[in-house]
Amino acid sequence: MLEVIRNHLGTPITINKIKIKKNGKEEELPADMLIWTGGVKPHPLLARQNLPCEKNGAIKVDQFLQAEQCDNVFAAGDLAAYIDPETEKPAPWLAQVAVQQAKVLAHNLAADIKGSSKKPYRLKIKGMVVPIAGKYGVFKTHNGKRVYGGLHWWLVHRFIEFGYAASLLPLVKAIKKSWHSANVFARND
Repeated sequence: MLEVIRNHLGTPITINKIKIKKNGKEEELPADMLIWTGGVKPHPLLARQNLPCEKNGAIKVDQFLQAEQCDNVFAAGDLAAYIDPETEKPAPWLAQVAVQQAKVLAHNLAADIKGSSKKPYRLKIKGMVVPIAGKYGVFKTHNGKRVYGGLHWWLVHRFIEFGYAASLLPLVKAIKKSWHSANVFARND
């Protein structure tokens, strides 16, 4: 795995240190653990299609998730640059947002084909639950003003993950996947 990261970043990485360039100078950072968060970026092909795109490559969409000034192009999730009219900020690239947008997009595609009315997308962040370590989770409220932590938030995350797995897999496979995942995380405590 380190070789993959090294090739991608083009920087020397060892088990306990990484070399980076900061302000034009090379700096060596010691580390007990290296976590790489590569981020999300739409495929560059979108920008080459004469679609209205943001600087990050996401397609600018309106309230119906339709590309601005393009009648037959819709986008959702990581491909969509949707600006929430209430906050005037872009929608975060979260799974819950992508699932919400997918439902609206499916309706609007069908409406576009039938010539019926489309429904607008409304951003609804329910909050975020993140597992930290083996049996500890963190919950951040929808408005980002409060953060809570503890075992119960880890359990909430497990429940959410199981629900997602059960929506895609047969029940027995979803249970096995969730059980395996929980055991892997718990062993890290």
